[in-house]
Amino acid sequence: MVRTIRYGMCLWIFWFTLSGVGYAQDPAVVDIFKDGFYGGLAGALVGAAALAFTDEPEDHLNYIAIGAGVGVIAGTAYGIYSATRAVAEIEGTRTVWHLPVPQIVQKGSSLTAKNREVEYRVSLLRIHF
Repeated sequence: MVRTIRYGMCLWIFWFTLSGVGYAQDPAVVDIFKDGFYGGLAGALVGAAALAFTDEPEDHLNYIAIGAGVGVIAGTAYGIYSATRAVAEIEGTRTVWHLPVPQIVQKGSSLTAKNREVEYRVSLLRIHF
């Protein structure tokens, strides 16, 4: 009986989460995935290049996987940072919600100035007219 309930719940979740109306994709999401993919490729190449500096390269093939993982994380983080948006955008009658990404703004004459201020900003609302 418990097994039937579990299967029923899984089927219900599967059915209602995957069935829906498809909308046009957001170009920022595509850019985030591309940045993550290219970061993974670059990381895998760096990991493969690191094999040249080991005595037994066949024992350290995990460097490629580690480099690819770090590259995917770094590429995705860069993609999210470069696609910084407001938490909510309103275009006509359509409201779109996004992940809030803080922006770091440095104030001061130079990076080495002692009176430099660092400010974090998060855009909360953007309205297109």
